[in-house]
Amino acid sequence: MDSGAPNQEPKDTTMADVWLDFLASQLERVLNRLGAVEDQITVLTGMTIRLDGAVNGLATEMRGLVQSINRIEHRLRRVEDAGS
Repeated sequence: MDSGAPNQEPKDTTMADVWLDFLASQLERVLNRLGAVEDQITVLTGMTIRLDGAVNGLATEMRGLVQSINRIEHRLRRVEDAGS
């Protein structure tokens, strides 16, 4: 039985080494994917900020167009009232 114990010990160590190598490679893969996800989050955040600014700019543009239309309608009414 003593001859079996030394054979078992290196086998356990080898399995532990293989397991640790496997875990290390999986951890490296997860960390690489995490980096890719962080990059995607950065891009999507930038797009959201840009779109938010575009929406605010569009609202300002719409207010300007409404004011311009109101001025045109006011001038048209004055012309129509002067013609009557």
